[in-house]
Formats: sequence, structure tokens, C-alpha cells
Amino acid sequence: MTPGRPRTQANATAAGADRRDLAMPDLLALLTAACLAAERGQWDEATRTRTLSFMFDGFRPR
Repeated sequence: MTPGRPRTQANATAAGADRRDLAMPDLLALLTAACLAAERGQWDEATRTRTLSFMFDGFRPR
């Protein structure tokens, strides 16, 4: 993706702050689906913020 991505991921892995079962295609699919749903469903700002918060919390390591 970007030149800094491997280093960022290595730092996250070293800190135990990544999910090893989350791959980039999964992340892109989830974010795309959320964006399309928000756009087509005309979600208000509070709903968009809350939904993204739930998604990002779910990406934290178990």
C-alpha cells in the first residue's frame, strides 16, 4: 500500500496490537461495504462515527 506500511505493521505486531487474521482484502471489503451503506442509507454523522468505532474496535487483537 504505502512505503511505511510494512514498518507500521511490524511495530504493531511487536506491540501485540494487530490482528494476524485480518488481511488487507478483508479490511478493504469491510470499509467499502460500510462506506456504501453509509452513503446509500444516508446515515447521520453520529451513526457513521459509532459504526466506524465498532468496526475499528473489532480489528483489535484478541
